Amino acid sequence: MEVFLYGAVRSIHLLLIAMGFSFAYGVSRLPNFAHGAFYILAGFATWSLMSHLGIHYFLSMALTLVLLAALGATMYRFVFARIRGIEISEIIASYALGVAILEALRTRFVGTGFTNPVLVEGTVKIAGVPIDYQRLILLGVGIVLVGTVWLFTHISKIGLSMRAMA
Repeated sequence: MEVFLYGAVRSIHLLLIAMGFSFAYGVSRLPNFAHGAFYILAGFATWSLMSHLGIHYFLSMALTLVLLAALGATMYRFVFARIRGIEISEIIASYALGVAILEALRTRFVGTGFTNPVLVEGTVKIAGVPIDYQRLILLGVGIVLVGTVWLFTHISKIGLSMRAMA
């Protein structure tokens, strides 16, 4: 049961990442192999804002969202816009960008001790397995997000248009 509960939390997490990758490719037709590196960069940026600058968790997430959106727009403007339509160049550039981001993070954060912030204290036993409230909240939010995206893409006019283009 423990494997099922923790696997469900991890699976919904990975599903959300995969949905982001799928949407980005489906809408833009740009194979962004740096998607995972941007995800990891967002995690380190949020953690750094919280631990080094003392910014609240939710404000750190919002700032990270703005910073990474700006970085993504900059990367598109100066890298991908120039090679748009040349598939092999898009793949190589996005892969190289991902490697560069990961290596920069590895260089900066190697040997750094990390602690994840606990937003909701406490645990509950489900079928004899203790699981913290924070993971249950993440599971619930993840399920709601997946359901919302499904409804958006299957019911709304914009979502149906996106599916038709993909």
